[in-house]
Amino acid sequence: MSHRSTDHGARWLHRLLSLVYGGLAILVAGLAVWLVVSFPLWWPGAPRLPLPGLVEFPAAAWPVLDAAANSGGFEIDAVHGVVTARFDNPWHQWVGLLLGAASLALMALAVGLLRLIVGSLALGDVFSRANARRLRWLGALLLVESFYTPLFAILLSRWIVAGRTAGGAPLGVDWGLEIDGASFATAWVVLILSEVFRQGADLRDDQTLTV
Repeated sequence: MSHRSTDHGARWLHRLLSLVYGGLAILVAGLAVWLVVSFPLWWPGAPRLPLPGLVEFPAAAWPVLDAAANSGGFEIDAVHGVVTARFDNPWHQWVGLLLGAASLALMALAVGLLRLIVGSLALGDVFSRANARRLRWLGALLLVESFYTPLFAILLSRWIVAGRTAGGAPLGVDWGLEIDGASFATAWVVLILSEVFRQGADLRDDQTLTV
């Protein structure tokens, strides 16, 4: 009974991952087509999709909040927010969209690998060399993402805040230079699991040969 419920849960999870993977694949494909069509060399005046940037609003831009904070006995250094922008420079716009599409492509690849691993669970073939390879690729993708995400956010946010002010004070970039620690740690856990899966596959093959 427990085995049947596990198979049923794995099938449903596989379907859910398939839906997410399909949606991401369609979105990435659409962005790829738009990037080709809107390349600045042949269409510099292409419509520009709004791109998000993480910014800091200095306290000088929020006199009402600042006054409320002072009356409460504490001080506001900055207010954090998200600003969407369309760049005047078509190359900035195009590169920003390219970086965003690349981030979504990494996500789609990771979901696709998870989908294949869960699919093997439903078939009862979890500890296999194929899954060990998939986990290695998944760990590598997470490592890339842990470095890529902050670089993307910093670059895009710097373009967005350049020359912008609020309340007479310049906006700041709301992102540190540190890597994404959660993705970095998860990547190493997945890479260790890939080695466990590989050794599990080797042990299973040895037992088969012994029998």
